[in-house]
Amino acid sequence: MSNWRDLRIGAKIGLLSVGGVFIMALALWSIASWQSGVFSQRVDQEAARLALNDLGDIALGIYNMVRAQDETVQRQVNANLNTARYVLEQAGSAESSTERTTAWTAVNQYTLQAVPVRLPQMLVGGEWLGENANPEVRTPVVDDIVDLVGGTAAIFQRINDAGDMLRVATNVLTPDGRRAIGTYIPAVNPDGTSNPVIAAVLRGETYRGSVYAFGDWYLAAYEPIYDELGNLIGMLYVGVKREAVESLRQAILNTRVGDSGYAFVLGAAGEERGVYIVSEGGQLDGVNMWDTPNSDGRYIARELIDAGLALQPGEIGTLSYRWQTPDEERPYVRISRFVYYEPWDWLIGVTAYEDEILAYQKVLDGGRTDMLRTLAGVGALILLVVIGLSILLARSIAGPINRLAVAAQEIAAGKLDLQVDVRRQDEAGMLAQSFNQMTARLRDLIASLETQVAERTRDLTRRSTYLAGTAEVARVVNQILDVELLLEQVVELIRESFNLYYVGLFLADDVHEWAILRAGTGEAGRRMLARQHRIRIGEGMIGWSIAHAQPRIALEVGEDAVRLATSELPDTRSEAALPLRSRGRVLGAISVQSDQSAAFDESVIAVLQIMADQVAVALDNARLFTQAQEALEAERRAYGNLTQQAWLETLRARTERGYRCDPAGVHPLEAPPLASTGISFAQPIREDPLTVALPLQIREQLVGLVRLRKPQDAAAWGPEELAVVASITEQLSMALESARLYQESQSRAQQERLVGEITARIRETLDLERMLRIAAEELRTRLGLERLVVHLGVPDETQETAE
Repeated sequence: MSNWRDLRIGAKIGLLSVGGVFIMALALWSIASWQSGVFSQRVDQEAARLALNDLGDIALGIYNMVRAQDETVQRQVNANLNTARYVLEQAGSAESSTERTTAWTAVNQYTLQAVPVRLPQMLVGGEWLGENANPEVRTPVVDDIVDLVGGTAAIFQRINDAGDMLRVATNVLTPDGRRAIGTYIPAVNPDGTSNPVIAAVLRGETYRGSVYAFGDWYLAAYEPIYDELGNLIGMLYVGVKREAVESLRQAILNTRVGDSGYAFVLGAAGEERGVYIVSEGGQLDGVNMWDTPNSDGRYIARELIDAGLALQPGEIGTLSYRWQTPDEERPYVRISRFVYYEPWDWLIGVTAYEDEILAYQKVLDGGRTDMLRTLAGVGALILLVVIGLSILLARSIAGPINRLAVAAQEIAAGKLDLQVDVRRQDEAGMLAQSFNQMTARLRDLIASLETQVAERTRDLTRRSTYLAGTAEVARVVNQILDVELLLEQVVELIRESFNLYYVGLFLADDVHEWAILRAGTGEAGRRMLARQHRIRIGEGMIGWSIAHAQPRIALEVGEDAVRLATSELPDTRSEAALPLRSRGRVLGAISVQSDQSAAFDESVIAVLQIMADQVAVALDNARLFTQAQEALEAERRAYGNLTQQAWLETLRARTERGYRCDPAGVHPLEAPPLASTGISFAQPIREDPLTVALPLQIREQLVGLVRLRKPQDAAAWGPEELAVVASITEQLSMALESARLYQESQSRAQQERLVGEITARIRETLDLERMLRIAAEELRTRLGLERLVVHLGVPDETQETAE
């Protein structure tokens, strides 16, 4: 029975082993197939990259060849310029004639527009350069330059302040074979941009580069010409035709790119934009491809040029597109690599068919297929061998594995104290021992994680509570503008929000010597406030925090040497002092105390300090608001009372209280009923559509009104009319106040003059009897009194006399 039972389990394990090996073999074959595919793909990518790099290297080589040729020709241009300058200097100084002028028909060399101009004759060494358009007749200076160095040369004369330059002597020929005199280079190109040649010469610089003139490109140099007074009167030109570099073009045509690739050059700007400068075999040279689409409707020349213009010098661009030549049945994908040579506005490119670049892929795919077939055959052979070995080992492996599997299921169900008992010294025994060790470590790890999670949860809960408390404190304190109410509520709110033992708020006195307790929580706070508790700044945690403008923490109050103990707070175990900082000043400090040890750490203090700063700003704002309100109210009351009193006195002194104006004339009014108008401060009233009343107010005091009424057939008052009337009423109020102030000043001046005159008369004598007589007479006469009595004597005597 036992052997039978073992045989069944072994058979099962054997079948499992065989299946596992088969799956493993299949997986290995799949992985090998996948990896070979990935490898093949990487090889394809790398080979494609190398192929593209080869195309790019060819394009860059042509770019370097063109640049070297350009530098060579540019050196020739520089040498020609030096020779031209020498010839011009030997011929004599250049100047504009002060006696003779010449009429020119100046033709814009770009737009061919002609304008008549009259310019002083251009003289070199006192000799006029002439107006020679015949190439068979020599022109001074320019023909001498060409005889020495070849190429082309010209002398330009400045036309105007803008800097337009007229060719007055040149050997550059127009398409009809005549010297191009009378043509000019404008300071502004037809597209509105500044001409770089003129811009450089006007700055006093020498321009070097490619220029387009009369259907040809030149490598040219221009430098300014000055007269003896240093005035810019023209410019000197030398140049070499770019097409003269035939060897460079032939070198590009001879460049080999694989079996069917070729190099090409497209013009990228100006008249040559999109024009083939060098094409495949020279077949399309001079053909403009700018408006030629491919079979997909893409304008390849435009895409190449736009991408090339965005490249940096020496940077290589790539473009893939479909293209069909006249001798091809269908379009094929081409890959072009290109660079842009800015001095000549050349887009230099190299192109080849994608199929030709990727032809090696077929060879790699065939080799991969053969490798997979061989790997499949070897895998099948290995599978057979492994199946036999698996059957032999199944029985010895089945028992320990079954026990481990059962144990694993129980541990997975949560029985972490389970131990697997396998007393063997082979790998199965080692596996069982490792399994038991893993289980023990798993128990320790889970216990440790539970502890860490609990601690982190407590920390996060506490920080969340502190942040929420800080937000609540900030919300409340920003709504209170009364300092005393703010002090009273903020300490209670902080204590409740952060579950603290005690919170006290200290403010520094005016001389910044003492920190005075202004608010405290609980019975302890009331007792300390009653005894006017204060701490010298610099002493204790509060004094230290104010003096240093920094928070101070005592995790254990008995261990902080600076802290000052308070008898009203015996249960304090940890304390923090937080400075109240606002606008660069320390207003005071907040003392937060807990009955738990180490209640404050750095993160908690950071949150509490933010809260303290917000409280400080709120205190500062409340104090400033209170001061501003008090000052504003005092000023408003003072101005209002004075103005109101002055107008009351003025109105009492007048019989007429206003005037009514109608077609019959202007009539005085007596005491208009202001109260019946319903006018309040700065509030116009529409009594009906045709009648409106507006206040006369001075310093927010109502002193009168203006009532206006339109005729019965008039339209109702509109907003614009009301705005005009309100403006006039405001000016009337100001004028009335000015008049009142003037009358008041005149009255005061008259009173002072009267007092001065009476005083002067009294002081004319030193006799007491005469002094009294003069005083009585002057006062009665000046004031228009019926009778005046002056008494001298002590109070009792005076009383008797009066009786």
